[in-house]
Amino acid sequence: MAFTRDDVKALNKDIRTLHDQTGQLGKSQTIATESGKKPFAVNDRIRFLRNERDLGAKNGSLVIVEGIESGVLPVKLDDTDTRVHVDTKFYKHLDHGHAATVHKAHGTTVDRSYVLATTHFDRYTAYVARSRHRDNATVFYARDDFGGRAVNATDETVCQRFNDTLSRARPKELAHDYLERETGSDATLVSRLVVSQWEKERKAEPGPEDELER
Repeated sequence: MAFTRDDVKALNKDIRTLHDQTGQLGKSQTIATESGKKPFAVNDRIRFLRNERDLGAKNGSLVIVEGIESGVLPVKLDDTDTRVHVDTKFYKHLDHGHAATVHKAHGTTVDRSYVLATTHFDRYTAYVARSRHRDNATVFYARDDFGGRAVNATDETVCQRFNDTLSRARPKELAHDYLERETGSDATLVSRLVVSQWEKERKAEPGPEDELER
């Protein structure tokens, strides 16, 4: 999870690149979505972004792509045996679902969560991000985001600023201020560390592969 859509986009790209390099993604096709053309592949994790009763799609639901042919995606809903066919000519509200903004992850429960914390976080977003897991949560942050570039910066001052940021209350801000912001981040390297750590822990566990979000 991350706060901005730019960070989420970077995480999704890095995770998909890793899966592609390790042969975990199958046949792919470029699909026209509401937010532009995007590559989807067999074994991709994608997210529904709009309710569609006839399709059984709910906003925020995660699915695994099991096939792809001429824009039609047979998918399996997470944590269920429910399968549906998504004709992307008619339903275009799709996005990659390996990573999500904290806002989009609200109400989602996963086995393990990986959080990319930035200066956009506060007490509310930190609580949401760190309460999505069943087993454990790992928080990453870029030292430079929390005063690490200062001449007199120490591990203690950076840690203190990090803790102060994630524990602050901002009651005067409106609810929409917590929605997905476009503001950029200096945490590109950290986002790749998140992906690397996630892949390392996933491979270390026995049994079926765990995904970033289940």
